[in-house]
Amino acid sequence: MQPNPDASGEDGPVWYRRMRRDGWRLIQEGVFPFTLKKGWETDRPEIWERDRPTGGIKLRRTLERIDFEAVGGPYVESFVVSLKDGGELPLERASWADWDQTGRLVFAREGRLFGSKVSGENISEVQLVNLNGNKPEPIETPDWAKRWKW
Repeated sequence: MQPNPDASGEDGPVWYRRMRRDGWRLIQEGVFPFTLKKGWETDRPEIWERDRPTGGIKLRRTLERIDFEAVGGPYVESFVVSLKDGGELPLERASWADWDQTGRLVFAREGRLFGSKVSGENISEVQLVNLNGNKPEPIETPDWAKRWKW
């Protein structure tokens, strides 16, 4: 491991490297100042784009706001498929989206994972799995984990 003298912040350094590694381009850096009165505000959303591996269209990911009270938060994002002709197809209520290695659009919505095909100005969705029934079983905390060893 090598220290990075330019590293700063919390999630950003790791997040930006991962996004770039996976083919995303930062189109617009977000500005989210914090104030004691209002909390996090959005002066400018953060926008990333990624070309479909098979070409032709793009996926745009926009970090709209930071909200620690939002369901699924704190990062509230939206996703849009940008077509060659300039048209856009929003992925309504998607909490995550990306291209898989074959160029298929995959996204998560309300605890379900979808695979989809973009054809013309349509997105055909096929549910791959519904994860809503997967709830962890409660377990008792072991004694060793109930206290700190200093």
